[in-house]
Amino acid sequence: MYRQETRGPQPEEMRLTEIATHIAGIAIDRQRQQEILRERDARINLAAESADLAFWVLDPEQGTAWMSDKGRRIYGFDSNLPLTCDLILSRIHPDERTAVKAEYDRACSLHGAFESEHRLLLPYGKTRWVIMRGRCLQDEHGNLLETIGVTLDVSAQKQAALQLQVQREEMAHRNRVALMGEMTASFAHELNQPLTAIANNASAARRFLEHGNTDPVLLQELLQDMVADSQRAGEVIRGIRSLVRKETSVHTLLNLNSVITDTVRLVSSDVLNRESVVTTELDPHLPQVQAALVQIQQVLLNLIINSLDAVEQLPPAERRIIIKHPFG
Repeated sequence: MYRQETRGPQPEEMRLTEIATHIAGIAIDRQRQQEILRERDARINLAAESADLAFWVLDPEQGTAWMSDKGRRIYGFDSNLPLTCDLILSRIHPDERTAVKAEYDRACSLHGAFESEHRLLLPYGKTRWVIMRGRCLQDEHGNLLETIGVTLDVSAQKQAALQLQVQREEMAHRNRVALMGEMTASFAHELNQPLTAIANNASAARRFLEHGNTDPVLLQELLQDMVADSQRAGEVIRGIRSLVRKETSVHTLLNLNSVITDTVRLVSSDVLNRESVVTTELDPHLPQVQAALVQIQQVLLNLIINSLDAVEQLPPAERRIIIKHPFG
């Protein structure tokens, strides 16, 4: 009888089995990693939706990017569109793109954090205001690894702030118009004085000419007075026009002493009618300031009118208001 010997696995078969097992392990690991990534993305998206934030990750080395669903909606990206760093940068408003990119590059070079408030210009023409915060991460060798961060859409808050600013400016304009109404008589008197002087000097010059008096020195003096009075009338008109204008936010370099002097002159007639006195003690070395002329004038007018109201019950001799530099 022949005995059949049992043959064990050959080395070649064992090697093939090991390779198959290894490949299967790799496939399982990849599947597990993909599940982990999907679970991470789902958690990030959930956190983003809850906090109303857009999460994003940038890979500067590869130029690729990842963004949560909330972020894609804010930036106007389709859900299936592959994202890149340049594509996200292209959404930043052209007027602010260079500054934002410079801030981002600075943070990456220092492996630090950055923050920027800027506008997004979406493809269909809509503009959004966002706040972008991020941090540049590095590996154990100090090389830039990736940048992670969040974006918050603050368009609604910006719009509300702009509307509030418009309402404040409108209210300030109405207050100035109301103040102008109260001071109409004073302004009319301020205009009437130089206009009357111009008319009187013109009449005097005409009479001299009619009588054959052509003294050039005398005529020169009359003309100089007329020019000075016309300039004074022009200053009053310019002051009135500036007060009733709506454009109150333009800041220019102002000489406060000149602003105070001009404002006091505008109310001089009202001060006389109230039998009061307004004097100034100004510092000639007061530095110039950046401010809105109309707003400064309105504040001064309100202070002067309130002061006149406050001293109205005093005897005329005591109705004295002093405007001075606080350190004078």
